[in-house]
Amino acid sequence: MNNTAYLEFMNYANEKIQRARQCIIQFNDNVNLLEVQEEQLEILVSMFNRLLLNISENGELYQVILTYLREIQVLLNQYMTQISQLGDEEFVDVNLFITKKISAIGRPKIVISIEALRLFRREGFSYTDIAKMMGVCTKTIKRRRNELNIPDDLVYTEISNEELDNLLRSIRLQQPYSGQQIIMGMIRSLGIKIHRERLRDSLHRIDTFGTLNRWSQIIPRRKYSIAGPNMLWHIDGHHKLIRWKLVIHGGIDGFSRMIVYLRCSGNNKAITVLSYFCEAVEKFGIPSRVRGDRGGENIKVAEWMIRKKGINRGSYIGGSSVHNQRIERLWKDVHRVIVMLFSSIFYFLEDNYGLNIENSIHMFALHYIFIPRINFALETFIQSWNYHSLRTESHKTPRQLFLEGMVRNNLRGLEEVGVDLNHYGIDWEGPAPTDEGIEQVNLNSVANILTNSQLFSLQNFINPLSEDGNFGINLYLRVLEFVNNNV
Repeated sequence: MNNTAYLEFMNYANEKIQRARQCIIQFNDNVNLLEVQEEQLEILVSMFNRLLLNISENGELYQVILTYLREIQVLLNQYMTQISQLGDEEFVDVNLFITKKISAIGRPKIVISIEALRLFRREGFSYTDIAKMMGVCTKTIKRRRNELNIPDDLVYTEISNEELDNLLRSIRLQQPYSGQQIIMGMIRSLGIKIHRERLRDSLHRIDTFGTLNRWSQIIPRRKYSIAGPNMLWHIDGHHKLIRWKLVIHGGIDGFSRMIVYLRCSGNNKAITVLSYFCEAVEKFGIPSRVRGDRGGENIKVAEWMIRKKGINRGSYIGGSSVHNQRIERLWKDVHRVIVMLFSSIFYFLEDNYGLNIENSIHMFALHYIFIPRINFALETFIQSWNYHSLRTESHKTPRQLFLEGMVRNNLRGLEEVGVDLNHYGIDWEGPAPTDEGIEQVNLNSVANILTNSQLFSLQNFINPLSEDGNFGINLYLRVLEFVNNNV
């Protein structure tokens, strides 16, 4: 990179960082705008990381970039905290909002409460979509909206094609590699609401070749077929952090692709997996079936499902990891967004601060600091995943698909019968497993080497989620110092 290009890039980076600082102060209640800024900061991190690959570690520029990365990470942590707080809502039981009035004449009337309409509109459903879910006509929904005096905050903006094209050209200049989802988010952050078809048409007008080039890379895939939400959950463990005695367990709804749980722990015990599974059940309901591998960590989930749903019906479908591809796309993104970051930190600690994975004190300090930090990152990831739109599902989000499906299925009493358990829930064209076929991993928790009073003092002294400006490394070193002084 020549000096001119470098200066232009650094000016661009400073502008993005300054804008992000202002946004989180001025618009801290606008979750969509916060998510757009968060995405831009993540792109900036990837650009800086690419720069690091091409310069010497001993040079001054290398240290300058590391300083920028630490500064951006502080901002990202602030964004993750704020977005998590704004999005921290329990999933709502739609049955609480739908009632039927019985009259002497005619069929029962479906009445939708104000909470239901606001919920569905907040989730991005059109009134036509809501009407289809409720089994009524659109006029009924709109009449109910007028009766309840609900303001429509999703009115589309009047903007000409020429104005829209000019706006998108300016966005393309700033973000040439942004896809339609990010561009739509940027438009919304400007207070402009348009139909997705108008966005697509405008992009075709200003970027015909680029659009065609991206479409040419798409490979048709065989249709994955599950009747509705909670028909089948896929559960699995991700073992790429096993070197540091850490494992991530996750569950995903097969129909909607909504994450139902995603947690990191220091053990692979069946009781731990069951606790995560049961927390998800309390939020989203009991699935009809669960597909997972035959690893011992899933045995209690299998037993629980058989007790609740019965035997000889495939309540728990155990099989090879290669048949659980539905969750593999999730693991690829978890690895890219979460695992690569923390594994880099851990290798850095080994190379520069003498982290010894066989040392009980070192591992205690590592787990004390980084298990909460990984879980915080996973919670933020869940929100972004469950709210990202799916091109193959009419651009609905996993959360929308789950909610829409639950409403329809509750009204119809849907239950799949005649299921071929040997092939049910298998995506034959899905990605290969990320853990190279490993199905049995024995992992016990790192021992607590402190007394109860010492642990209480440590918890009061060091908060694992506090910001140290160095990816948690300084906190880890402080825990080491505390333990060495007290043990």
